[in-house]
Amino acid sequence: MFAAEERHGNIEERMRHLEGQLEEKNQELQRARQREKMNEEHNKRLSDTVDRLLTESNERLQLHLKERMAALEEKNVLIQESETFRKNLEESLHDKERLAEEIEKLRSELDQLKMRTGSLIEPTIPRTHLDTSAELRYSVGSLVDSQSDYRTTKVIRRPRRGRMGVRRDEPKVKSLGDHEWNRTQQIGVLSSHPFESDTEMSDIDDDDRETIFSSMDLLSPSGHSDAQTLAMMLQEQLDAINKEIRLIQEEKESTELRAEEIENR
Repeated sequence: MFAAEERHGNIEERMRHLEGQLEEKNQELQRARQREKMNEEHNKRLSDTVDRLLTESNERLQLHLKERMAALEEKNVLIQESETFRKNLEESLHDKERLAEEIEKLRSELDQLKMRTGSLIEPTIPRTHLDTSAELRYSVGSLVDSQSDYRTTKVIRRPRRGRMGVRRDEPKVKSLGDHEWNRTQQIGVLSSHPFESDTEMSDIDDDDRETIFSSMDLLSPSGHSDAQTLAMMLQEQLDAINKEIRLIQEEKESTELRAEEIENR
């Protein structure tokens, strides 16, 4: 009996010991499950965080890529504009050189015109036109003989190449200033040349004198207004060219500023 009770006591003690171990194992299992659950939650939070970070990073990368693409496109556009500006600048410089050459040409023509018109202001009277009073009398007589034809606005050439004949036979390419000076010479010669006697002067009546001076007016048409018109036209051309040069210069400066901005970028 005693042995059976002792065995029974050992069995109970062993059972209690096993129950204690089982309880400990259950507690460890619960703790392991809790840790596993916590790990799962932590992993889920980490996964969510990683996904969110990846999404944000991807969005930032996409935005940065778009910005880079836009900057690259803008750079390409600016490069094309720079090339266009450079070509325009080269063309502007070429046009400026061409306009400068045209200005120099127009200035030289204007200077030549001024020199030509200036040389006609105070020319010296050639002595060959005042050779003899007989030649002058012959010229006056020829003009008197042509009075009838003059009334129809025509002047007959005299057969002899006197002073007036030489004037009329000169080439028509003479400048209008030459005609003005010829008119002054003719009037001065007729009014100031000394005649040999009063009878020579009395041979010409008042109507003949009027005919002579009227014929001289026909022989020398006024060209002063034409010269002034030509000078004004040349000046207007110079002003227009100068204005175009100023516009080209402003465009050049704007292009240079634009190119500097592009280089700074």
